[in-house]
Amino acid sequence: MGSRSRNIFVNASALVVATLLTRVVSVSVVALLVRTLSTGDFARYSYLTSFVGMFAALATLGLPSYLSREVVQQPQRAPTLLKTAYILQIVFSVVSTLLILVLGGSGRNSSDIWLLLLSTFGMVTATTATLFLYTINGLNRSYITAVVTVISSLLNTLGLLLVIAFKPDLEALIWVYFLSGVIQHILSFLAFRWFFKELKFATGWPGFQDFKSVFLDSLPYVFLVAFTTIYFRIDIVLLEAWSTLAQVAQYSAAYKFIEIVSILVSLIGTVFFAEFSNMQAQGNQNTGMVLKRGLRYMVLIALPLAALISFYARDILFIFYGDKYLQSTAMLQVLSWTTVFLFARNLQTGLVQAHNYVTIQVFVFAASSLLNVGLNYLFIPTQGGFGAAVATLICEVFNFLAFSYFIYAKFGIVLIERWIAPTALAFAAMLAVLGACTAVPAGLGISLAILTFGGVLYLSGGLLPEDAGMWRRVTAKLTRKSSPG
Repeated sequence: MGSRSRNIFVNASALVVATLLTRVVSVSVVALLVRTLSTGDFARYSYLTSFVGMFAALATLGLPSYLSREVVQQPQRAPTLLKTAYILQIVFSVVSTLLILVLGGSGRNSSDIWLLLLSTFGMVTATTATLFLYTINGLNRSYITAVVTVISSLLNTLGLLLVIAFKPDLEALIWVYFLSGVIQHILSFLAFRWFFKELKFATGWPGFQDFKSVFLDSLPYVFLVAFTTIYFRIDIVLLEAWSTLAQVAQYSAAYKFIEIVSILVSLIGTVFFAEFSNMQAQGNQNTGMVLKRGLRYMVLIALPLAALISFYARDILFIFYGDKYLQSTAMLQVLSWTTVFLFARNLQTGLVQAHNYVTIQVFVFAASSLLNVGLNYLFIPTQGGFGAAVATLICEVFNFLAFSYFIYAKFGIVLIERWIAPTALAFAAMLAVLGACTAVPAGLGISLAILTFGGVLYLSGGLLPEDAGMWRRVTAKLTRKSSPG
């Protein structure tokens, strides 16, 4: 278990550190961009990228998730699988583009159709690049993905700065979105070819049986990606249909901060999925222990984070957007609590998918997508973006409970253990401190809240024996990396 913990730590830390470094810069630039753009342009940009994003499943056929598992469990077929999957993605990217133009271009003028087309190309090139990135992660080389992420993000940030400086409007922003997708695709492809020469595309054209088997085997992933994409994108699209562009902009401004957390969650979850897949391929039976330990660490991170975002939502919005989107405060307060369930659910789906129970994921996300649409139908007409935020939180709770039930029924893994009680006590103490510190400077309040959480957790026995071992391994690795020579 020690080697597993170290492996997960190394891969996860590489991705998280890379993401944090780039996000520190990009979030500030995005905040400046949102301040600069008109509310209408920001709302239309959010709608366009969300609308085309709902077709990502059709463009990729869920093949990135499928391939990241199969290259580990079928290494001898990997070159053929890779080439077959890439060709299928090209074909269905064309189909996706045509479908988007038919559904989204109806009744629009030529300028709007051109922006829709650019958005589509940006989405297609970026999402199909994940075929290479997911495969790299599946092969336990996540630090390569981290480098690609850093470079892509920095180039995108540079593009946004140029938009702010010279042409802060919707068309320029969509051009950056398009070019960012193209650059990410090129970088991902080059990184994969350079570091995995043994996995270059198989020579010759794949046979009909190759296309048929890959397509049929990936079908569960198609539905999985389709429902998860709809689940995450549908709220903004429904806001545009059932509310106003102002509500779209306010909700999008709040959701930008949750997207940052979601990216970290996805990266960490990808690393755990790679570990689960390798353990499954090797017949290792310790996946339950890895899941429970990972879940505990994620909850210890997510609970304080959610509380701080919720309590200081207005301050966060003011720091980044000025007084332009203070109306988004209540939305951000609600959305902040989804991060706890995002962390937990992402680990759960990693275990489920590694054991090839993709159908279970499809059913859960299909149900939550329908629930999301239903709740949005009830809430958005009267509550706008706040209603969409409430619907998102309810659906994340549903996802967590559904996957918890399946994992218990199938694997006998009980996720609620003795660490829950001291964690809840520490969290309650933290909330009490935050409530008492409303009149003190935010920095002091945050520091006192975090110290309270850690102190009460320690005093109540919430720190387990393996925590000390993990800390020693982490500090030893950091010491070795920082020492000269």
